Amino acid sequence: MSSGVNQQKAVDVWEEVVGETIAGHTEAVSVEHGVLFIRAESSTWSQELQLKKKEILSKINTKVGKQTIK
Repeated sequence: MSSGVNQQKAVDVWEEVVGETIAGHTEAVSVEHGVLFIRAESSTWSQELQLKKKEILSKINTKVGKQTIK
């Protein structure tokens, strides 16, 4: 699977990876050069993502394969 397809898949699996609660307050917007851009509805949710960053990255990369997202 090409890098671009894997990167798009990262956006597609966002809700599945983070769960309904976090997904309800955030949105995976795009991926550029292996960086997943997320829109959060508030600084509180942004901070929550920062605290869970390693866990989220691990889950996304497990779903899409390899180290697609940095």
